[in-house]
Amino acid sequence: MTAVTDPSTEAGARHRSAYTWLTAFGIALIATSMAVLAVVFAATGSAQLGPAVTIVLVLVVVGVAAWRGSTWAKAVAIVVSLLLVLLFLPLVRGVTFPSSPLDFVPGLLLSVGVLLAAGGGVAAIRARRDLRLQPSLVERRIIQGVLATVLVAGTASTLVGLVSRTTVDPIEGDIAVDMLDFGFPDVIEAGVGDRLLVHNSDATIHDFAVAELGIDVLVLPGNDALIDLEGATPGTYVVYCTLHSVTSDPDPDSAGMATTLIVRG
Repeated sequence: MTAVTDPSTEAGARHRSAYTWLTAFGIALIATSMAVLAVVFAATGSAQLGPAVTIVLVLVVVGVAAWRGSTWAKAVAIVVSLLLVLLFLPLVRGVTFPSSPLDFVPGLLLSVGVLLAAGGGVAAIRARRDLRLQPSLVERRIIQGVLATVLVAGTASTLVGLVSRTTVDPIEGDIAVDMLDFGFPDVIEAGVGDRLLVHNSDATIHDFAVAELGIDVLVLPGNDALIDLEGATPGTYVVYCTLHSVTSDPDPDSAGMATTLIVRG
């Protein structure tokens, strides 16, 4: 006897969440955050462009495989998303800088993408369904909600960045320090009591930090900051942008965004 299948049951099954769309969407958000980084690296001539592009391509492959529904691909999506959030923790920190769009938006995309990719991947494996013809109503609403939130947050971040931009009028004797292309001048020389006029020419946030002198000043994109060396002890110090360098490396040539500060007595 031939079994009779209830068409309404089949239709309902096709619309139950398999979470493959949600997993793939999370991977797409992560890939977008990496693509933004790649654009920044390309604009600044950074050697990190190649690795960033490679990560984007790998994510595209992982996302497509997860969407196609195989269990192993969903497991890979979970592992890759968690690994990337660990490797790019400074990028996640960008969500705390809403006035810097190129820090805030990629950080938001990465954070939300990891939550969706990892959470969706676990749910997809538990669901044990490989339905992918169309997203379920739940998945569709989550995806639409996330897209709307990212769009609104990104627009707001851009507006905040524009209205919060500040500059400082230099006075005679101020020493100009330009942070450009994720770098400082090769050497900064100043005397005790001098003032450094630090300008951030990049599109991302930087800071100017000298731990030994108790200096740690955040400088938003396009903004200026004054650093007073009054009371500083003469000597040679390493200046770091703690967001884009390895602060445990005492050699400014290999630490990333770092340079030497010479304070004369």
